[in-house]
Amino acid sequence: MSLAPEVTAAAIITISTFFTTFLQYNTQIENFNINSRLQWRFKPMSDLYLVYSENYLTTDFSTKNRGIVLKFQYWFQ
Repeated sequence: MSLAPEVTAAAIITISTFFTTFLQYNTQIENFNINSRLQWRFKPMSDLYLVYSENYLTTDFSTKNRGIVLKFQYWFQ
């Protein structure tokens, strides 16, 4: 059985800009994950996301991997 404690924090910067961070620890694979997302809603149901993710080994907190992703979502009517 794996326990995965997690913490989420969110902030509204403006009426259309949001920032969210998600922290998670996985006891089964001894992994600690940080995931931060900046979201800009430029139209209803249309968003631009910038996501940063980083994984650490819990034995010495060395970086396992990291990445930056840009995601574009547009709603056609």
